[in-house]
Amino acid sequence: MNSLLKARWGLVALALVSLVSLALVACGDDDDDAATATPDDSMAMVGVGDLDISGVYTRESVNDVAAVYLTIKNNGAEDTLLSASADVGTAAQIHEVVGSAMQEVQGGVDIPANGEVTFAPGGYHIMVLGLDNGLQAGGTIHVDLIFDKAGQVTLDVPVKSLDEAAGMDDMDMGSPTAENGG
Repeated sequence: MNSLLKARWGLVALALVSLVSLALVACGDDDDDAATATPDDSMAMVGVGDLDISGVYTRESVNDVAAVYLTIKNNGAEDTLLSASADVGTAAQIHEVVGSAMQEVQGGVDIPANGEVTFAPGGYHIMVLGLDNGLQAGGTIHVDLIFDKAGQVTLDVPVKSLDEAAGMDDMDMGSPTAENGG
């Protein structure tokens, strides 16, 4: 009986390690420099309040998770990204990569006055969880962002192929953390 219990706990531990590994793959850095795709619709800008949101995209995925990347430029007073939701999956959360670990951001992400924050591989990102069938390149998902002052904005997020996304990941989109724009 004791060996049966050990075997079950071993399977549970293996399942947890696999799940964490899949999540890190979905939001980690891509080191593939082969692709140099030119961004198109993902460079469109969406405004809400004093905020301009651009560079929005996600990567195709066969996993049950995907990461959304974007840049938020603030043309006014400090604001805070409080939460996110998506029209796919079971949940969307604001995440960040610290060292080699990914974690949910508690309390939101501050968008400094007259500054910007970039959500990019290896840093901040919107993690979409519980996808039934992954995401297919060429598709679009809808993500709602809720800001403290600017309110809510719905983003049409293009799903890029891994080759297209690798080119976008390599773009100089700024630091994955807050920057003061002056």
